[in-house]
Amino acid sequence: MANIIDISDTEAVANTALQIKGLADDFYKEYSDFFNYVEGELSSAWKGADYDAFKAHVSEQKQAYETFKTIMEEYATVLDQAVKAHEQRVEESKIQATQGGNVR
Repeated sequence: MANIIDISDTEAVANTALQIKGLADDFYKEYSDFFNYVEGELSSAWKGADYDAFKAHVSEQKQAYETFKTIMEEYATVLDQAVKAHEQRVEESKIQATQGGNVR
């Protein structure tokens, strides 16, 4: 399966988290620019009930976009935490192995 991330390749996982953060930032910029356009430049070029309806519909969608961005950021954070936890566990195992202790 191509969509499986191998957690033992922590660099790849960290890079994936970084890419997701970048995509979330890009996504935020794009939809912010769109909302600003609708509420700014478009409002001076388009008047009337149709514009008001369009603007209301766009405004209703804003929370969904915010939620999607937040979910992307949370997923990236989970990946970062998985990398840290894996690296910590590997380090603990190395220490226990060199000290002759039992590996948990």
